Amino acid sequence: MNQVKYYEIADQLTIGRTTGEIICSEDGRMSGKHAQFTLDKLGDLNTVYIQDLGSKNRTIVGRAEIIPNTKIQLKLYGLIEVGDQQLVLTDNNNMNLQDVSEMIEKHLKKPILKLEAEELKPKAPIVVELSLFEQMQKKEGRITQIQNDIQTLEQNARSELQKLEEAKEKIIITAKAKKLELSNIMTVLKIEVEETKVELARMKVELEQKKKKIINLKDLPTDSTEKLPE
Repeated sequence: MNQVKYYEIADQLTIGRTTGEIICSEDGRMSGKHAQFTLDKLGDLNTVYIQDLGSKNRTIVGRAEIIPNTKIQLKLYGLIEVGDQQLVLTDNNNMNLQDVSEMIEKHLKKPILKLEAEELKPKAPIVVELSLFEQMQKKEGRITQIQNDIQTLEQNARSELQKLEEAKEKIIITAKAKKLELSNIMTVLKIEVEETKVELARMKVELEQKKKKIINLKDLPTDSTEKLPE
């Protein structure tokens, strides 16, 4: 096995032909400042990203060219090609090529960049992580979906509100009609009451007149042959 070199990623690690922590001055396909590795922590796990810095010959991850100036997440033991250099992300600085191939699916813990002098052909399939651009597209799609859901909810709410307004209007119309009906009934009853009062007053007058006639009859002689007044 050829000699290998290990570079630990503490925060950021830059590789280039003239600039960076990893200098490959004899690599004619590598730009002066080619790519940069970044270590981010998510809870107890470490995550490593790579970003092509606008290089001429680009950066290859898992046989796929990544978008310049866009960070993508690296998978442990996946193949990275920068210029003519092959690099592998590992968490063990004592691994050999066979071990690296067998440990492709392990999770990232203590990232160390392993620079190989010969081409590494992993036995396991290479999984290419989504670029930030693709991740952004997915998030934008999710945002659009949420906006559509919100619009649907708003439409449903407006529809239900319209139904309530229509029901309210019907109740108001029905109440007004009932009120008018009751008002008419009350008016009729008032008229009937007044008519009854007038009738009672008339009957009272007649009664008083009849009483007077009865009193007058009492003053007449019992043997009178005269015709009694009606």
